[in-house]
Amino acid sequence: MSIFATLWEGLLNGISNVWSLAIIVIPIIIVLEIAKDNSILDKWSHKLHPPLKHLGLSENAVFPILVAFIFGLIVLITGLVVIQTNRKRRQARRNRGRR
Repeated sequence: MSIFATLWEGLLNGISNVWSLAIIVIPIIIVLEIAKDNSILDKWSHKLHPPLKHLGLSENAVFPILVAFIFGLIVLITGLVVIQTNRKRRQARRNRGRR
């Protein structure tokens, strides 16, 4: 395989991975913005404050923790999607090589 074919394959895989991330992250960011504008996250902050108060956190600290938790889940799910996509590609390459 030539260097240009390798670079082309890497570029296509990179674009595919970015697309996989965007499909998941962009809708969730939109939902978070809508929730913030409609004060839904503020309501969650008020409900989650009592358990976090025992950790010495103020009510203002609940919102960043809530957003960080949600984005942590996003990163986890996105990472799993990328890993699964790469596994499928590797398997497809192996199957093409056996023919």
